[in-house]
Amino acid sequence: MNRRPEEDGPEPRSKRRKVDAKDDARSGALPAVLIREVATFVPFVEAAALVPKWTAQDPTSYCEWANKEEDWVIMELGASQEKELTDRVKEQGIEHLLVHSAVVAEIKGDFLAHCTSLKSVVFLLPAATHVGSSWMRGCTSLASVSFDGVKALQKVGYRWMRGCTSLASVSFDGLTALTEVGYSWMDGCTSLASVSFDGLTALKEVGSGWMDGCTNLASVSFDGLTALKEVCYRWMAGCTSLASVSFDGLTALQKVGDWWMYDCTRLA
Repeated sequence: MNRRPEEDGPEPRSKRRKVDAKDDARSGALPAVLIREVATFVPFVEAAALVPKWTAQDPTSYCEWANKEEDWVIMELGASQEKELTDRVKEQGIEHLLVHSAVVAEIKGDFLAHCTSLKSVVFLLPAATHVGSSWMRGCTSLASVSFDGVKALQKVGYRWMRGCTSLASVSFDGLTALTEVGYSWMDGCTSLASVSFDGLTALKEVGSGWMDGCTNLASVSFDGLTALKEVCYRWMAGCTSLASVSFDGLTALQKVGDWWMYDCTRLA
């Protein structure tokens, strides 16, 4: 269990400050109990209850999604705080993270990149429309991630989740507004065995190296990607365990780059 240093530990519940009218007007969404500074270690059941109610989802629903006995960290993402938040995750060795913001629309590059301690992350970012490059790149311990709270997301830069070598399963079904993803999306996720794209009905373009080198992936379906028009080169190249793939839903696909499924040696 990770703990913050004694001098930087969580403020006792009895001393946590109540939201006054000025605070509430500025944030528009803060809960009745504020989190000290940026992060507080609390059990996830309590953490979910602290999350503001501005999200369309009921935050308490995540209590069943997570292990209730694990300690989670809640971090509120402010404008231009991507690097600060990422550095805190690295410095404190945070394993289970819930990131929230009611107002941040654009997130800069390298957000949570190379946070090698991170095992689980939930995003509640209902205003976010764009995320820059290398989002969660190189999070080698990441095993669980939820994008259900990022439903307005439209565009993600390159190297999204590249090299997340412990990630075995992931769903992007909630990202119904996503239209474009840059190159090397999930490139080198060598443990990936299950992935769902069913909800990505607006996705039109994906860059090169999409799932390149996902050597554990045996089966995948792209049936939900009904708007997809273009995929660049090395789509699923080097997926040496791939034995079954369905493209039935790709009715709008017009262009695919070179080396598509190159070296997928198990495909008949």
